[in-house]
Amino acid sequence: MDKKKLSIAVAAVMNYIYEESLEYAVQEANRPPAVPRPKVQPNTWGTSGRLDAMQLRQLMQLRTFKSSRF
Repeated sequence: MDKKKLSIAVAAVMNYIYEESLEYAVQEANRPPAVPRPKVQPNTWGTSGRLDAMQLRQLMQLRTFKSSRF
């Protein structure tokens, strides 16, 4: 009796998974094609500023700069 219940439960779960996969396939088939995004040109000035800021932080972390106390 227990094997019969187990096989019915497994069959129900497998049927549910199969129906979900079919529903997903239908949704993917009806999905509109993706619109390609325009290519973005890199911002040279922004990149240069970020690199300068990172270099300054690195020098400060390495304690390259002395304190302003005399």
